[in-house]
Amino acid sequence: MVPLPAVERSINKRFQNVRGLKLRVAGQELAVLKSIPFITHIDFTSCPKITDACLESLAPLTGLTRLDFNNNGRITDEGLGAVARITTLKRLTLSNCPRVSDAGLAHLSTLQSLERLDVCQNKSVTDAGVAALASLTSLAALDLKECAQVTGTGFGALGSLMGLKRLSLLKCSAVTDAGVACLANFPSLQHLDVGECVNLTDVGLEAVGQLTNLEHLVLRKCAKVSGPGLASLSSLSKLRYLDLSYCDGVEARVLDFLATLSSLQHLDLSRCDKVSNEGLRALGRLTGLKDLCVSHCYKVGDEGLAHLACLKALRRMELVCCYKVTDSGMASLASMPALGRLNLSLCRKITDDGVAHLRCLQRLEHLELTGCEKVTHEGVRVLSEMKSLLVLKIRNEECGGGGEDGAARLGDVTNLQGLAGFNKLGVAPGPSVQRLMSWSSLESMESGVRPTCLYG
Repeated sequence: MVPLPAVERSINKRFQNVRGLKLRVAGQELAVLKSIPFITHIDFTSCPKITDACLESLAPLTGLTRLDFNNNGRITDEGLGAVARITTLKRLTLSNCPRVSDAGLAHLSTLQSLERLDVCQNKSVTDAGVAALASLTSLAALDLKECAQVTGTGFGALGSLMGLKRLSLLKCSAVTDAGVACLANFPSLQHLDVGECVNLTDVGLEAVGQLTNLEHLVLRKCAKVSGPGLASLSSLSKLRYLDLSYCDGVEARVLDFLATLSSLQHLDLSRCDKVSNEGLRALGRLTGLKDLCVSHCYKVGDEGLAHLACLKALRRMELVCCYKVTDSGMASLASMPALGRLNLSLCRKITDDGVAHLRCLQRLEHLELTGCEKVTHEGVRVLSEMKSLLVLKIRNEECGGGGEDGAARLGDVTNLQGLAGFNKLGVAPGPSVQRLMSWSSLESMESGVRPTCLYG
């Protein structure tokens, strides 16, 4: 057996430039870590052998700035006492560590340099544990996703965290309006996720409207928010990203507040089935919008798309299952010169004439037409003229699942990187399909009719 000092010298020589490790070892094996003095990051994700006793081996690593303990069922509050002695830590991940509770978070009070803390999916963490973080004055990001007992009232004790910029409360089902009101302690907050906080109402949303530095806000599946609460967001002049998907209270007359959000670049209204053509009128004033999703907004049709025709900066648009959209709506999309990604899947009224309108979109790289049953081989021929197209997804019977004729009509689009739906399952590809498969540019080609996505 080689003496441990010799092993340590060998490791020091071989790993002298290593800064990060992902380990699956524990116990005595960790003793050699002291031979790598320059290490700054260790990832113990899904390492079942790591216990509280193992954490004592980390003490000599005086340069350690990041530790990850995702999915560990053996680390307890006692083990975090050893972690708390690594005062150089700037980032700590404890997600899905079910034996970590409020007492463990209290141990972390010595980590004055900590900037990012992730304790998501820890069901034993409560508001008391959140309040115990008050001494972490360098904290800039806190992730409490799926901490089911957190109501938010613990934030009332965190007035010292003036530099907190990112906070995730995704799926924290116990969060209340009173808890959200405590976010006033974080005037620097830029990124807030309260998606699926099912008890959040307009009262809580009014408090969110006071966080005037917000740039990113997720309200996905907050079913109890409606007009008055959403109107209070009009003061968020720096907001660039807003997710209102699955919010049942969003309807046409309450979208006027969006016109005041002049910095908005990303907007998700998918599954807001009360949104209509009239509701999209306000969006036409968001001239800086780059990304828009109105998928499954069943009342949206050609008139609504006409309101959006002035969005010259729009790069990505999702219109999945907007059944009222016809070829006339395609003419409106054709006036968006920056459009690079377009999903029209299951817009069943679009025909070859509608596809023809897309020819002038010289930056369009990704197009999805799955389930557009009236697009035929002629539409495929038109698509072959689009030299910018990199990824194409089209599956319907009129195109024979893409098939040999459709493939022949794509003969000139040799820059494609992704292709879906151009040969049926169980059918040997013909010469034209084989030719497509031989292109050096083609990175992925999918067969069959299963509705999956390809990305270039």
